Amino acid sequence: MSTTHWYILGEHLSEAGTFWVKLFLSACYTFTNMPTPEIPDWARRERLSDLGWIGENVHVFWPAAQQQYEGQGRGALVVDITVRVGERGVHPFSYATQELIEEGDDVNLQRLVHEYEPEREMVVTLFKEQDKVSSYRVQVRGSKESS
Repeated sequence: MSTTHWYILGEHLSEAGTFWVKLFLSACYTFTNMPTPEIPDWARRERLSDLGWIGENVHVFWPAAQQQYEGQGRGALVVDITVRVGERGVHPFSYATQELIEEGDDVNLQRLVHEYEPEREMVVTLFKEQDKVSSYRVQVRGSKESS
């Protein structure tokens, strides 16, 4: 049985400029051998906002993802952006292992966790209002393998 570790976003600050983020979008609508439909403007704006926010916080997410990968194997950081805790109003996050993700029914997240390259990438899943979930595969420039 694995232990769930929650982190508080913003509590472990480092030089944010150290990392550059190259983001790989994974559209929920993308299926093998099917054309990708046009993404609505609202969805494009939401993704850009999500990716910008992830980029602003990569200095916290990347070290946490690396530490959890080394201890638990493949998985995804899971951030609940519907909740703020502490005096600074930060978002809690945790790490879901590949085994736990495989038990669920989110095939997009399962694919992302199966395909990412842990030496230079991480998977971040955002829990949002109205039970919305968005998952992203993120490549971190400045990581060991992306230099």
